[in-house]
Amino acid sequence: MKEKIKIGITGASGLLGSHLAKALLSTGDYLVKGLHVSSFVPTFLKKEPMEWVQADIREYGVLEDFVRDVDVVIHAAAVVSFKKKDDDRLFDINVEGTKRLVNELLGSGKKLIHISSIATLGRKEGKQLIDEQDFWNDSLQFTSYAYSKFLAEMEVERGFSEGLDMMIFQPSIILGATERNTSSSNIWTQIKKIPGLSPKGANGFVDVEDVVAYILCALKDWKNGEKMILSGHNLKYTYLYEQYNAFRSKNVKVRQLNPTLLLLLLPLTKLLFSIFGIRSEISKSAIQTTSKSYRFDHSRSIELYGNHYTPIEKSLKRIFENLSTH
Repeated sequence: MKEKIKIGITGASGLLGSHLAKALLSTGDYLVKGLHVSSFVPTFLKKEPMEWVQADIREYGVLEDFVRDVDVVIHAAAVVSFKKKDDDRLFDINVEGTKRLVNELLGSGKKLIHISSIATLGRKEGKQLIDEQDFWNDSLQFTSYAYSKFLAEMEVERGFSEGLDMMIFQPSIILGATERNTSSSNIWTQIKKIPGLSPKGANGFVDVEDVVAYILCALKDWKNGEKMILSGHNLKYTYLYEQYNAFRSKNVKVRQLNPTLLLLLLPLTKLLFSIFGIRSEISKSAIQTTSKSYRFDHSRSIELYGNHYTPIEKSLKRIFENLSTH
């Protein structure tokens, strides 16, 4: 009998980590070990035969113990926040956590798949599509989250230069449904709370199942040192608002927020949200980021693995149906 490969997933209870664990186990080819910081385990994983480790990657010895008996680590743990108060946690987990993980893997013969972000890519004025060759540019305005993910990528690149077998995936905003609606899946909570006002900009979006499919391809057909964008669709935020409202049978006209006005009214907006008990990720960085329009080129990923991305209508239908059951 062929010996199963053991995969360690950091951030295993999150949107991507949990879907990935389920998919790996369903193939029958892998053993899965999941690292998560809280006691939460998604319902659909509770009866699955996987090993759970509840610990914080910032704690001494955690990563050393976690990687000891695995063959490949998929590093999906990260803090996603645009709030200034979270900056220390962003850099502790996203950068220092990745640095420690890389150091633990060096010389071990184990492989690393690092889940990065399109936020690490540069932005060129007038360029229609952003691709993997658009490198980080310090002269551009960026969020602390983007900078932390860029520095994390640099740690992985450093590991590669020192002999670590690694691949980097740069997903755009991952679309999916989770029981907690944290991270990127929190977008549906925001739309539900304020269905008629959307950000002005556009961005890349990708189905969580498509990201999982590409990771499974990488495990079967390893392309050492490769970095690729995973982004299924370039969409306006308004489109997602309209589709979710239509699914919920809400006849709401969606208007785009004026970012300049919103920045001026930010203190008042935060106060009103607080008064009415609306929990929101609104911040200066979030407003600036979502008011811009970017488009991403996914041709490299298709060229390397031949996978095609799920049509957006099919993705949203499945996601909305899942949301309605939570």
